[in-house]
Parts: sequence; structure tokens; C-alpha cells
Amino acid sequence: MREKSTIVIKDHKDLEVYKMAFDSATIIFKLSKIATIRYIHLLEKSVRRLNLTLGKQMR
Repeated sequence: MREKSTIVIKDHKDLEVYKMAFDSATIIFKLSKIATIRYIHLLEKSVRRLNLTLGKQMR
């Protein structure tokens, strides 16, 4: 018979999903620091287009 392990969560930082999200955000931040200016500009354009599209869909 297997013993049941109990995980005590004292803070949101103890959650596995938080750790994964934080690691992902850290990677994205580091990549954004080394990206070229042109790439960042293209990314900004994409985000703006997406924002406009979502805004129109929500009306």
C-alpha cells in the first residue's frame, strides 16, 4: 500500500503552476533583452493588430 503524501501550500509561490509561469516569464524577458530592434518592432505591430482585433470582436 502506498503512503499518501501531503503537500502544504503556504504561499502562491508554492504552486507548481506559479513556478512554471514565473520561469516562462523569465525566459521571455531574457529573450526580449537580446532581440534585435527590428524584431521588437515587428512584435509590437503584431500585438497592436491583435489588440485591435480583440477590441472589435468584443463590441
